[in-house]
Amino acid sequence: MIDKEELARYGILIQGVRNVTPGEAMELCKKGAIMLDIRPLYESDYRAFDVAEIILAPANEYNIWKETLSADKCYIVADASGLKSRMIARQMIDEGYSLVVNLSGGIVDWERSGCPVKVNKESKLTGSCLCQLKPHYRKT
Repeated sequence: MIDKEELARYGILIQGVRNVTPGEAMELCKKGAIMLDIRPLYESDYRAFDVAEIILAPANEYNIWKETLSADKCYIVADASGLKSRMIARQMIDEGYSLVVNLSGGIVDWERSGCPVKVNKESKLTGSCLCQLKPHYRKT
């Protein structure tokens, strides 16, 4: 189990939020950390973090899913690029969750780093952003 002392060995602390690289996040996942993917479901349906434990927890439903989390578990908050996830990580820390880190660079850097990703081609997205923001609807 990951504790505060072990978690302090990872990443860099910026304004009270510990930010970890994709490699560090992968290592934490192997030690039992849980990934919190806060992207909208239409984004996580297409390209998903391929880790042992993940919770799909859209940011706009924070007040609903935060009640289901255990305060003694380690959570890696992740999104598309690491910006919104940092805000959610900060909010979780302010509300008493002490084992929370932010994934710097989100799934974009995760994938660039060679960390495992599941792709569902049936849910392909389109857009100019690397995170592919808009659902792609097929003509039938």
